[in-house]
Amino acid sequence: MKKNLLVCFLVLATTFTSLAQADNRPFQFGIQLAPNLGWLSPDTKGYNSDGIQAGFSWGFVSDIAIAQNYYFNTGFNLNYLNGKMVFDSQITTNGDTTLGTMHRKYNMRYLEIPLQFKMKTNTFGLYRFWANIGFVAGINIKAKSSDNFVSETGKVVSTEDDAFDDISTARLALQFGIGVDYLIDKSTFLFAGIHFNNGLTNVMNGVNPRTRETQRAVPNYLALSVGIMF
Repeated sequence: MKKNLLVCFLVLATTFTSLAQADNRPFQFGIQLAPNLGWLSPDTKGYNSDGIQAGFSWGFVSDIAIAQNYYFNTGFNLNYLNGKMVFDSQITTNGDTTLGTMHRKYNMRYLEIPLQFKMKTNTFGLYRFWANIGFVAGINIKAKSSDNFVSETGKVVSTEDDAFDDISTARLALQFGIGVDYLIDKSTFLFAGIHFNNGLTNVMNGVNPRTRETQRAVPNYLALSVGIMF
């Protein structure tokens, strides 16, 4: 009996020692996938959000140790971020101007770099919990728009177009999240987290052709990230 207890004690001691060593590494690197639900928050008179759109991001992530349980979290992501707006507008066809309501969906693609402060708990068996907060800087690399224009007589005109010039080059957001790590061994763990990304800067260029109002809107999203760190 005593021999069995001693063996169990040694196994547990070895396990927790390995987990502790994992916490002491100064640098960890991994990959992640993060589906998201995004929406646009307009800041122009007469403009409204037109629903939530699904998107996703993928990329590389790293944790750089600052002190025990405190990390600098960075990396880079390719983020496919979508959103819709509805507003009064007009279209011109063969010299004729038609008034109506525009339902416009933007499909935006950003290359993003997170700059965040991350806090981790001590391990609880094979688990530990974390929270992070910081900024995410993004560069617009591609954008498209899909329009459904509804005229005052009820006629619908649908078009798609390149919208790269309609979206600002840079985007800055405040992001915070919480999550959990599942430790596989002393050098590898799985992670999952929920993040809220709150846009801080306007991403719209251009002027409404009907009202002559300058267009302004910020994209926001809620994301579920999953990945593996080595």
